[in-house]
Amino acid sequence: MSTKSRGLSHDSSTRVARKVRDAVIELFNQHDKLSLSQKITSMLQEVFAEVVEVADRTEEDAFTLDEIAEQRKLGDLLDPISNMCANALRTADVRPKTAHNEAQKITSAAQRLIGELRSTEVPEVLINQGRDELALTLMQCAVLYGNETSKWVECVDMLESAMKLARSAEAKKRIRGNLLTASQNKVLYGGLEPISSAPNLSTINGFALYGNTDPDPISGSHIATYYFTALFIPVFPIARYRVIQSGNGYRFLGKTQLRQFDKIHLAISLGLIVAMFLGAQ
Repeated sequence: MSTKSRGLSHDSSTRVARKVRDAVIELFNQHDKLSLSQKITSMLQEVFAEVVEVADRTEEDAFTLDEIAEQRKLGDLLDPISNMCANALRTADVRPKTAHNEAQKITSAAQRLIGELRSTEVPEVLINQGRDELALTLMQCAVLYGNETSKWVECVDMLESAMKLARSAEAKKRIRGNLLTASQNKVLYGGLEPISSAPNLSTINGFALYGNTDPDPISGSHIATYYFTALFIPVFPIARYRVIQSGNGYRFLGKTQLRQFDKIHLAISLGLIVAMFLGAQ
């Protein structure tokens, strides 16, 4: 102050203030000591208030630290949402078949969690951030569940719920891409029972595929009926499969139920076989 009154700068004060400021910067950047950094910065403002260069810089530092503290305070309000999403993904990663249940929990709790967040009068941007986190968690649950179970109907439902929650363009873009894939898989695999291996095909005396119904132009697949055969003649139907024909072979996508017509055919054929067997005795 004495030096300033004579129109001069006091280099020692500036050097000390800079060293303390450097320590504050390291405390925050290297050790994340926000509260301590704020306290020391406040002390710098008070002690070096007369040193213009130091006062200006510490004022900027104080403003920046206060902004960070406010952001973290607001961020803490998202903890209930973040914790639920983290727990759901942790469980779904370990047991993908439970991802559908985890998604249902999130869907059921979403409006309550958003309502609680809104009641704190936080900025709308933070509420949208919470909505996006819930939406993207639903998306990840749908992907895990679909890849594990191939139950695409449920996956589409989860992704549609995610789209309703999402707010940012980026989140909507990611969910929309997965929804498109799941919707295509729903058309292709919807209602199909997954199979571990293709059935045996031997047309002379054995089994063969006949028929071509419910074609899907995108995949080039159709549904064919799997018959027990005798001398190339289909005797009775056993099951129906969605297949993609490739040359003389087939790629089996999944199994579906017999039609009413097939069931009648099966009943008549089995009845005739039983009658023939009893007649032979």
